[in-house]
Order: sequence, then structure tokens, then C-alpha cells
Amino acid sequence: MMRSESQVLPGGFGYPLGFASGFVVVTACIAVDETARPSAAVVLLAILVAIVSALTTVPAATATAAVCWALFATFSIGVRGDLTVDRSTVVGLGILLLAAVVGLIAGAVSRARRRHSAAQSTPFVPAPRQPSVWERLSH
Repeated sequence: MMRSESQVLPGGFGYPLGFASGFVVVTACIAVDETARPSAAVVLLAILVAIVSALTTVPAATATAAVCWALFATFSIGVRGDLTVDRSTVVGLGILLLAAVVGLIAGAVSRARRRHSAAQSTPFVPAPRQPSVWERLSH
């Protein structure tokens, strides 16, 4: 069965993809000791959220942004895995939600452009020419 180019990745696949990718990003940031500079973690998570949001549905994009924020607030900002809510985590939440919105808009525009180009690529076959009234009366 051929999959249409205008379809999105279902939420049942998009959210787990975002969750697993967010976990990998935060783990990699902790491994290279980026806990001293959590801005790198939020930037990488924002890029991840935008990419996943461009590929999936609105609920999956929102859930991905929320879980990435929880990972950021717990392991990049938090101490010993405690969920920390302060000014930097609220700013991080805003950045991740904005990335989700940008990703959703970019994905929608991309799918619309693909549909439009697919519609234009179908060949136009004109109908046979109908004789004019004058031609019908003269015969």
C-alpha cells in the first residue's frame, strides 16, 4: 500500500519517538557535563521538538514538548533528579512550546506544498473541442 506524502506520523509513533529522542539528548548532555550550561540542553531539545512536531500530530507534539521540558527541568536543571520549577525552567518550557508551534507550522506548510505540487504534476487533458453554434448551423 502506498503512503500518501501528505500524511503525518501518527501520535502513537510520534510521541514515543519524541520521548526516546529527548531522553537520548538529555543523557548525552549529562555525559558531556553540560549541566553547568543547561542552555545547550534546551537548544538541542528545542531542535528535537521542532523536528518531531513537523512530522507528527498536535497532541504528540505537545506531549513531546512537555516530556522534554520535564527531562530538562529534572536532569539538566534539577539536582539528583528532582523536578525543579524556577525561572529558567519556565523559560525553557516557553522555548520548547514555541519550538513545537514552529515545527507544527513548518510541517503543515511542507505538506500543503507537497499536495499542491502533486496536484500540479497531474497532466491536464483538455476536452474535445465543441463546434460553435455558427459551425453547427452552417452544416
